[in-house]
Amino acid sequence: MAVADEHIERLLDHLETSFDAGVARAEDEAAADLALSLLQDATLSHALQRDGAASVLLAGGGSAAVTEVGSDYLMCGEGGDIVVPLARATVAGTSGPPPSASGSSLLVLLRELVRHGATVEVTSSSGSYRGRLAAAAHDHVVVAAQHGASGQRRWYVAQGSIEVVRVLRGAW
Repeated sequence: MAVADEHIERLLDHLETSFDAGVARAEDEAAADLALSLLQDATLSHALQRDGAASVLLAGGGSAAVTEVGSDYLMCGEGGDIVVPLARATVAGTSGPPPSASGSSLLVLLRELVRHGATVEVTSSSGSYRGRLAAAAHDHVVVAAQHGASGQRRWYVAQGSIEVVRVLRGAW
């Protein structure tokens, strides 16, 4: 009877070791999946703040160094004269320290430009509009410009269509 008990004891030890190894392997796989998921779920703003210097690619083949990353925008160029909504940005990583982080939003930034009476060029999916940034609402901006002797012309540009805002005068 002792031989059977010894055999059962070895079998139970083997099963326990196999079970422990399987649990450890499953925990390692779960941890790796979690780490991968956390990296995959990082927002563009977090990735840019974490990964180092970057340049935003502009229409026409140009680029501008990203100097600040907001919650939904990139400020670029010397003096922050180019603003790109994150949803419209294509960014190339470069070597160097990451851009500064701002908790501010595009709407807050645009309203600051309105307060300063900034002259801007807003490029959207339908064209470019140059003038004073007259208003920044939740879903659109208003660009106002003198239009000959007939008075002022106003363009209402939907926030979602804005590709780039270039600050020409009167900001910061």
